[in-house]
Amino acid sequence: MSGDGRLRRRSHVLLSVLGVLGVVVADVLATYNGDMLLRTYPKTQGDRDFLDGIATSDIRQYADMWGLPKADDVPVYVYVKVGGFRVTEEAFINQNLTFEPLIEDWQRLIDNEKEELAKRKLNFSVSDFRFDFETYHTYEEVVTFLKEEEEKNPSQINVTSLGKTHEGRDILLAKVSKSGAFGDNPVVYINCATHAREWISTAVCTWMIRQLTTDPQNSALLDKYDWWFVPIANPDGYSYSWTRVSY
Repeated sequence: MSGDGRLRRRSHVLLSVLGVLGVVVADVLATYNGDMLLRTYPKTQGDRDFLDGIATSDIRQYADMWGLPKADDVPVYVYVKVGGFRVTEEAFINQNLTFEPLIEDWQRLIDNEKEELAKRKLNFSVSDFRFDFETYHTYEEVVTFLKEEEEKNPSQINVTSLGKTHEGRDILLAKVSKSGAFGDNPVVYINCATHAREWISTAVCTWMIRQLTTDPQNSALLDKYDWWFVPIANPDGYSYSWTRVSY
């Protein structure tokens, strides 16, 4: 596979990984120019001890181990900050431990992902009820989605606010039922994005709302239960995570 092909494939997991990257200072958006991701396979107890010791070693200012080296030949990933590749490579050579670069420039991967998402958004519009479920959405886009779903199907969807956040955003609750007669059935309550960087949970909530009201195969689920969704339980943190990245 070509380098560009590998880059496109890895971009699919990019957003889920970004939540554990660098530190943002003040209001400046973090960048990762030249940062790398390596993969290695420990083969001995000495290899595992070496990897376990990165956090207290001479290369700790550059390298950060992802995962636990619990067994031989189980992959371990090492995040290397810009400028730290040579010293990290030397440490691995001294250990006689090989590695392979998986990502050679995080920022290039991020920029490519942003460009791809921008192109996808041109083909989707919430206002005509077309919503891209294969990408992540901002707080504002999710709010628009919920309101449009309610407008399209008011007999089954009711959207209310549970209250305002510290920064003035609504915490929205979407109730989904068979006929809009809420309270007749047991309630299945699903809370998403309590942890602000867990964007995938918000994506699951919005997808489930659409599936429950459009897919006939889910009719039995609405016969038995009412479904209450809070797609973004932490709106302030969720919005922050779209413009800032922190530990």
